[in-house]
Amino acid sequence: MTNQKITIVKVDGNGVGVGYVDDRAVLVPYTLTSEIIELRKVENMGKYSECTDYCIVHSSDKRVDAKCQYFGKCGGCQLQHMNYTEQVRLKTQKVLDNLKYVAGIDTRCEQFFEADSQYNYRNKMVFVVSGNKCGMYQPKSHNFVEINHCEIASEGINKIFALISNWVSEYNPPINHIAIRQVSDKFLCVIITNYKCDTSKLVTILDHKFKGKYQLVININDSKKELITNKLIKVAGADIIDDTMQFRYPISANSFMQVNSEVSNKLYYAVLDEIDGDTVINAYSGAGYLTAMLSKRARKVYGVELVANAHKDAEKLRRDNALDNVINICGRAEIEVPKILSDMSDKVTIVVDPPRSGVANDLLHIFNDNDKISKIVYISCDSLSLAKNLRLLTNYQLTRLKLADMFPQTTHVETLAILQRKKY
Repeated sequence: MTNQKITIVKVDGNGVGVGYVDDRAVLVPYTLTSEIIELRKVENMGKYSECTDYCIVHSSDKRVDAKCQYFGKCGGCQLQHMNYTEQVRLKTQKVLDNLKYVAGIDTRCEQFFEADSQYNYRNKMVFVVSGNKCGMYQPKSHNFVEINHCEIASEGINKIFALISNWVSEYNPPINHIAIRQVSDKFLCVIITNYKCDTSKLVTILDHKFKGKYQLVININDSKKELITNKLIKVAGADIIDDTMQFRYPISANSFMQVNSEVSNKLYYAVLDEIDGDTVINAYSGAGYLTAMLSKRARKVYGVELVANAHKDAEKLRRDNALDNVINICGRAEIEVPKILSDMSDKVTIVVDPPRSGVANDLLHIFNDNDKISKIVYISCDSLSLAKNLRLLTNYQLTRLKLADMFPQTTHVETLAILQRKKY
């Protein structure tokens, strides 16, 4: 199969080009539709082949030069070689295909919220530490690649990462990961380690450039499942409060926040358009930011969250902003939602923003069977799990679909699906 030329006939949902040799699919990473490729090294993967070395004979007019020197080596981005218009088209088709072929729903995208900033947009990054070097993982592996700058991270995160990386290089501390979150001009820095380490030199370094604008936290973490656990030790700096939007919002190490502030605001306002004096249950409510926004349009909002620290942040947000129509509940949604519904006489709107795996099946059955629920506003970071969930929600009809490009240069896209209960 080597030295053969093939034409890339499509790019799949993972951003990988697909061509054929004698009806056998050959996957060629970082290629585009209509490009002609000369195969140099091909591996047999069973039902298909994968090309690991190739030469581009004819390039697509949709190809652009990747901005990042680590593109193809670092697994963070998959689409830097593709112009932005084509990225939007690919992501839209990926969602529509998942809905059509998995859920049996043939629909269209009503609106696509594009990113104004296609680089330097991430307000949170997690870097891997290996020995005295910092970096990321290579594509589809846990093989380490050293990096000193990330093109999709905010410039502020890159600046503070450079300082922390220099500290790691000089002092070789026993740490596993570094998490950095930017809020306005302030930074929450989390050092993730198996046991407490000396960060006094790092505090001195950060004070020199960012005094009064950062908080440093150590996370003692021996978990193989969670990146950041509840064992947090505050080392230096004041609490980080986000007051750039409508609310004073406390930021903690393991609170969930969308990584693209600009696009998430577009998405959340689209969610608010679906709320008009309703009673709302926000399952998977996290640290309460979306719950707080919903309170401005809803009669009453229940926020249900399993993670205790996130619930604690949501309660602080509620108190600090005098959100009298918000009730936060710490517990499993599949247990707490039926309790809430049992006391309801009016119709209820459900808002869900679940993890990548989607809504738990037990909760889906509750949504499907309880006719007090009139509408579901579903925010999804994985359209495949969304499609699997919609296949089970047989008592609902998808009435609107909107997409938000929270993650330019990657294959990921946020989906907003509006579901109305069917009338029989």
